[in-house]
Amino acid sequence: MGLQARPGPGHGQTVKDFDQSTGFFAGAGGPIMRSPFSFRQYGDSGTWCSELFTRTAQHSDDMAFIHSCFAHENNHSPPSSR
Repeated sequence: MGLQARPGPGHGQTVKDFDQSTGFFAGAGGPIMRSPFSFRQYGDSGTWCSELFTRTAQHSDDMAFIHSCFAHENNHSPPSSR
């Protein structure tokens, strides 16, 4: 079974209505820690993978990657409490 495209709105058509007005992360800015692990590109696709997953990365051309997600909430509890 492979991945197939489904009809519907594109990514840009759905994200523009996203509202982050909950204030959950308000004032929480600060420095971001750099990863202690090195990354490099693998395969013909040039997929970036961490040194933690070198054996998996060897198969990166045969894998599907999701590079974006969308949610109405900005935390993890709503999906587990519904």
